[in-house]
Amino acid sequence: MPLGKTAPPRPPRGFEGGEYWLFPSTPPPQAKTIVAELEAWSVGGVDAIALTGPLTIFHGVPATYSWTGAEPNSSWFVLASFNANGFTFNGHSFDVGLPLIPNGAPLQQGQNSISGSGNFTRTAPASLAGRTVFLEIASSGSTGLIRDSNMLTISVL
Repeated sequence: MPLGKTAPPRPPRGFEGGEYWLFPSTPPPQAKTIVAELEAWSVGGVDAIALTGPLTIFHGVPATYSWTGAEPNSSWFVLASFNANGFTFNGHSFDVGLPLIPNGAPLQQGQNSISGSGNFTRTAPASLAGRTVFLEIASSGSTGLIRDSNMLTISVL
């Protein structure tokens, strides 16, 4: 970025956080803005994971959800809620709200593949018929970064 420009740069695809100096030993005044922008990315990519799956499901019938874009071999967690009010965990904002279902904990968890992808299959119980469930994937790996997916709004019939 040329000196004198005030717009901070966009982090490159796959940016993993860390400290990067974009200027010579004496940074110009806009350096504080750029450092703040980079620090915002240190908690991981918001909606960095691409979650796909059915938006309408039938109770008693298995439904499969898949994703890509997680850190390779990282842990994944399925976050489900009856609301989309959002919440923050360790400085990272999620789209689904609290409380998580069931019982305030992740619905399911596992480990992403070496390519950063994963999937899970779950059958909705009859008690969810007529309800809307909001679903999101959270992931954290060896770098300590938290990443999340887009949120899906699922109608259970």
